[in-house]
Amino acid sequence: MSLNNLLPDAPPDAADATQRPLDFLIVDDSAVMRAVITKLVRMSGLPVGQIHHAADGAKALAVLDAHSVDLMTVDINMVGMTGDELVRRLRADPATATQRVLIVSSERREERTRDIEASGGGFLQKPFDAEELRAAVLRVLEISDA
Repeated sequence: MSLNNLLPDAPPDAADATQRPLDFLIVDDSAVMRAVITKLVRMSGLPVGQIHHAADGAKALAVLDAHSVDLMTVDINMVGMTGDELVRRLRADPATATQRVLIVSSERREERTRDIEASGGGFLQKPFDAEELRAAVLRVLEISDA
């Protein structure tokens, strides 16, 4: 899928104005980090729709019960339900098993990265900028930047 083809039959010159907005769920126990990721999403040049927030895994599951999102960013190290546990629960539930997830964390272990990518997700190491976030989102959503 191409970023310019998120909406079918859009005239080429109108593609930027008519792209289907992407809805996000940002899951992080740090309010500051949720705000930073929100700002970077908006600065990324991606077509942004709704941005939902959750301070922990349980709240993220509640948001997903009420809203459909294109992509979740999930911190690994959270109080209560960790990001790993949240992803395990998503994959175990048929309703959320295919949910696209981008793990954002300051720690990176190759085994964890492989497992995440094998289950339809991606990994982005903190700190990152808007361009790195954009590239990771497009990679996880399998959208070309052409």
